Amino acid sequence: IASFMDEELYATVDSLFRNAKSPKNIYVSIYSQDVDHPDLQPIFDEFGITRFTYDKINYLLSRGVGFARVHTQKDLSLKYKYYLQIDSHTRFEKNWDSKIVSDYERLQSVWGTFIFSSYPPGYEYVNDEVVLIENGRIPPVVNIKRNSEFNKFEAKYTDYFGGIKGQRTGYFCAGLAFGYTKYFLQVPYDPNIYFQGEEQTMSVRFYENNIAIVCPPDLYLYHDYV
Repeated sequence: IASFMDEELYATVDSLFRNAKSPKNIYVSIYSQDVDHPDLQPIFDEFGITRFTYDKINYLLSRGVGFARVHTQKDLSLKYKYYLQIDSHTRFEKNWDSKIVSDYERLQSVWGTFIFSSYPPGYEYVNDEVVLIENGRIPPVVNIKRNSEFNKFEAKYTDYFGGIKGQRTGYFCAGLAFGYTKYFLQVPYDPNIYFQGEEQTMSVRFYENNIAIVCPPDLYLYHDYV
């Protein structure tokens, strides 16, 4: 989790562990770029989490999203089977961890070498209460839209037709990326990407490494787009 002056960070980490089926199996790496960093120790204590990384830096020293994402991956190794990247404004479904692992393993025979990635459906606050927008349990999916001018491409929402198998999209979405750790070690973040181009460059590099990008067949978490 790379967090930049995000008031949702505490609630994100709390939701992550509170809704996990096996919270002690999760190693979380957090990089907070802020002035006042939230105290996350009460969450770790409540769920018995003793293995984690929580690094802090003044936001004025930040060098962009690529730099921050790379920092969160600094301790990543093959001793961790799976890798999940999220944003610091996220809420989780109950038993999200077992569900996403189960779907990912089930689809190995369908997609082979692949990762899950998609823009999660949104959540928002109404009268200080979180309201989840579940989108009718239909996974939001984006596809690459070709643009002939200078061979550019961009992502556009499209219909989901993948059923229980997911849907290949080719587009990397930074708010939800999940798969075997070895694929993310093979395609690490570029620390020199400040912000614009983050997802486009990752999309191209996963493609060039023959790692398919697939929209998952179900919902596991939600994103604050406000």
